Amino acid sequence: MTPGVPAALGMRLRAIGVTAKLLRELSERHAALRDDAAALAVRLLRDGTPLTNEESEVVFGDCPPPVPGLRLEIVEGLFLFSAPERVLGPGAGTAILYHAARRLPAETVLDLGCGCGTLALLLRRPHVVATDIDPQALDLAAWNAAVNGIAGLTFRRGSLFLPVAGLKFDLIVSQPPYIPLPAGDVLSPYYHAGPRGDELVRPLLQGAPDHLTANGRALIFADFPLAEGENLRERIPHQNVRATVWRSPALNPVAYYARQASGIRAVHNCLVMLESGAGYREVEVLPHEWGWIDIQ
Repeated sequence: MTPGVPAALGMRLRAIGVTAKLLRELSERHAALRDDAAALAVRLLRDGTPLTNEESEVVFGDCPPPVPGLRLEIVEGLFLFSAPERVLGPGAGTAILYHAARRLPAETVLDLGCGCGTLALLLRRPHVVATDIDPQALDLAAWNAAVNGIAGLTFRRGSLFLPVAGLKFDLIVSQPPYIPLPAGDVLSPYYHAGPRGDELVRPLLQGAPDHLTANGRALIFADFPLAEGENLRERIPHQNVRATVWRSPALNPVAYYARQASGIRAVHNCLVMLESGAGYREVEVLPHEWGWIDIQ
């Protein structure tokens, strides 16, 4: 992603005072009025405002800057760069997965569809495999690991479970694309799943049990659209496994932020956990309660 040693970039950003609080609280207007290194970094890496050569030198000094167009977020002290419109950065679904999974015991972790590597880096365990279908996502995830001085992760390219055929994990986490793709729209690799929106999450749930250890768990966050006469129990695969589904109240498709396929009457945000056993359980989660899901 940039010449030189990526770890030097992380050290430089810490040295000039770029923090999660600064990114969150410094307004775009106030950042534009300041010329110190931290504010200039916010202008470039959060707001996308190009810097002059002189301003870039103030920010990065002798450290090679990242390639143009990357955006920075800081989560749990980690510098996480993403590429808008191409490589997914940390978002609300990522936060839900992290908070739900962070205290689960696991020696081996699979981050399936890793994007910029957020969950693989946050849930670092002795053995972590991060996969994605997009080589640019894997490059950026590996670069983020280097920026933060995290070693030992394995990155593999491919769709669903093909890159980890024959392997089993104590913990699988994934936020697959789940946005419906209306006819005539251009496919976004990390955004769209197919005409309906659940074309990727359903085979993911079907395949996950074969890749879990005896006490392993899979945590998948996605939206599930329902047509007339359908329900979540039927749409969420859970054969020969125990499923717990934390779901939002039904969302009106008209109010959903993306156009739904014809015939969809409701959409649910869902966090699905699969583990050994049998059975199916749903738990309703109100909007302010998602951050409280903490599985042990």
